[in-house]
Amino acid sequence: MSRAAKAVHVPVLVCLFAAIGFGQTAQLTGTVIDQSSATVAGTKVTATNINTSVARSTVANQTGNYLITALLPGSYRVTAEAPGFKQISREPIRLEVDQVARLDFNLEVGETRETVSVEAGAVLLDSATSTIGTTVESRQISELPLNGRNPIDLLALSAGIRIQAGFGGRAVQVGTPGGAFQGYSFNGGIAGSNATLVEGLALDMAQMNAPSFVPPADATQEFRAQTNKFSAEYGRTTGAVISMSIKSGTNSFRGSLYEYFRNRALNANNFFQNRVGNRRAPFNQNEFGGTLGGPIRRDKTFFFVNVDEYRQVVGAPSITTVPTALQQTGNFSQTFTAAGAQVAIADPLTTALQPNGTFARQVFPGNVIPQNRISRVAGNVVKVFPLPTLSGQGFTNVNNFSTRAGSRVNEHQVVTKIDHNLNARWKVFGTYARDWLNLNYARKSLRRRLFVGAA
Repeated sequence: MSRAAKAVHVPVLVCLFAAIGFGQTAQLTGTVIDQSSATVAGTKVTATNINTSVARSTVANQTGNYLITALLPGSYRVTAEAPGFKQISREPIRLEVDQVARLDFNLEVGETRETVSVEAGAVLLDSATSTIGTTVESRQISELPLNGRNPIDLLALSAGIRIQAGFGGRAVQVGTPGGAFQGYSFNGGIAGSNATLVEGLALDMAQMNAPSFVPPADATQEFRAQTNKFSAEYGRTTGAVISMSIKSGTNSFRGSLYEYFRNRALNANNFFQNRVGNRRAPFNQNEFGGTLGGPIRRDKTFFFVNVDEYRQVVGAPSITTVPTALQQTGNFSQTFTAAGAQVAIADPLTTALQPNGTFARQVFPGNVIPQNRISRVAGNVVKVFPLPTLSGQGFTNVNNFSTRAGSRVNEHQVVTKIDHNLNARWKVFGTYARDWLNLNYARKSLRRRLFVGAA
């Protein structure tokens, strides 16, 4: 294990603001007709979130068409009512992130107080757009196995994806909080051309094509991978578009506590470590935390918070070469090549021009560097090297040190979200997230903050 050092805090801040953010929401559209197939203008269509009782409504235009925007992913009850017709109610209608769902209504003549209830699940056919994509839902994120619990790993379930080097995993080892590099391509596209959006905002770091923030699995509501024929708002990318949505609170208080744990008990030892008699390298991985969501004001204002802690100790078994005890004192009398010839250590102060135009130096007496010729810097550096633990190869002493040293990584994530509904047409929500690492082997701490506001 590398020596612990006082962390040097290097702040990496990402502050993003948006006035309008529909990228992580859904839309509902359709046509209202009567039994004679004539359009029914002025029909009021209302979509009510079953978990929050928040309703958004609109009125069908002269051609009977309606559109409801900014619907958070979830289950809805959708009603259509017009004078002289029975009210129709359909539920539950499952809406997904970044979906434009179509739901048509066929009204029956009757009293408005009469209601026709129709059981309905997910909108099976998304005929309102030509976009091709795959949605990974909250249940899949929470129940499918994830090594490192990075929700982006579930992109591998999408059709057309080709996994490449650097995809998946926690990636905290390389100092990228919240997610791994996006080593994947869709439908033959370029791996470096994908875009990741969280709450409707693009958060890609151009220099490494990785998202600057990915919410923890327990804070992710769902995400959608669009692979073809994007709408104009996504025109800046030639790859896939990944739209991630953070969970929201509901009218009921709900929370959870969790811990995911792995250790080296089922890991096999390295062959070379076995050969030199070393035990298995250390490996411990813990992720623990909790979530809490609920109403601040019922049917009006909601909150959600997730605190996630990640601890990892990973050994890196390897066999390498370090200076021998003699070499650390400047004595190279026993330093030989693979052929058995002594490696000559020449005195740079004896450099002389030869008659043939070349330069030559004299070897230190006995091939030993005098102590007064060793600089303070070199003398301090050599103290960092450990002594050999193996005999090494003949003559050269190469591969004379075996190590199981590893690195310790601590990642901390906090995600909060507030939803406030102003009225049936307008709502405001904001997300604040903080993600930071403590890497003792790199002697640094990385911090990332994200603020997203949308209406």
